Amino acid sequence: MNSYIKLYEFVQSVLEHMLWNTEEGESGLAYLKGRGFNDEIIKKYGLGRTLKNNAMTKLLNNHHYDLDEMVDNGLLRKKEDGSYRDFFSGRITIPLHDDEGKIIGFSGRTLPHNTHPAKYINTPETKFFKKRELLYNFCYAKESIKRNNFCLIMEGYFDVLASVQNNISNVVGTMGTALTIENVLKLRELTSRAILIFDGDRAGLEAAKRNAELLLENNFDVRIAVIPNEDDPQEYIMKYGIDIFSKEVIGKAKQYYDFMEQYLASNIDLSNEVDCLNYVNGLLEVVRFAPIEKQRKIFSNLASQLNVNVQLIHFYVEQMVK
Repeated sequence: MNSYIKLYEFVQSVLEHMLWNTEEGESGLAYLKGRGFNDEIIKKYGLGRTLKNNAMTKLLNNHHYDLDEMVDNGLLRKKEDGSYRDFFSGRITIPLHDDEGKIIGFSGRTLPHNTHPAKYINTPETKFFKKRELLYNFCYAKESIKRNNFCLIMEGYFDVLASVQNNISNVVGTMGTALTIENVLKLRELTSRAILIFDGDRAGLEAAKRNAELLLENNFDVRIAVIPNEDDPQEYIMKYGIDIFSKEVIGKAKQYYDFMEQYLASNIDLSNEVDCLNYVNGLLEVVRFAPIEKQRKIFSNLASQLNVNVQLIHFYVEQMVK
């Protein structure tokens, strides 16, 4: 593994140089600063820049690296004609660390003028880069998570960076939208409390719901924070500042069960029989995680909404369980 780590450290130094010292790097820096990031956070987290002229392939070849090995290590692609191309081209790069802080991969983000359909691409699976095992920023956040006895879980790298820049240190990011069991068990060693803060659109809320269920299955106390106006956390922090974010988003995070009651109700028309049945079944799926007192409250609220006796709800539940 030492040679792999040394290779990635070398590549990282090149990518940072490209960001700060090339003409294409200027557009990358302008983009990052336009997103509200200062020099300190850009340097601390090692953001970099790839060029469009196959610069990394040429550099690795000039340094006498075996290019087939560079393909295996996730840095190059090999085309059908046998030629080699940079895996990341024309992107902002974000180094990805293992739990001890060693760089084992990268994520590359397009700039706004780039029409590539994939906004983000990650290093492909290698001997040492296993995407499902990683949480972004975990190596820096783990002490703070343990000290504060809770963690914030976000979806985007930039969401995490915006939080860290504003002195929120107990924050990690998923590699994509989904937590894995490896992620959850890793966090469970440090805390049993989590707040999920995903994008405020429908897709973000669905992702938060799925991730909350995995956390609940592993005995977490889970809250879900909703970003108003379908912003993502980084956009919201940039617009309104960290104090408003802390008060209006983190501070108003709802217990999973309360969030789900509200979320499911927002999608249905209680005068529609099919919608009503879907709502009831959705709540029954939710209460399987809930303690008895919370179940009673949910059933009582449901009976009031449907204008029926709560005993009818209990009877329906018993029939569903049989």
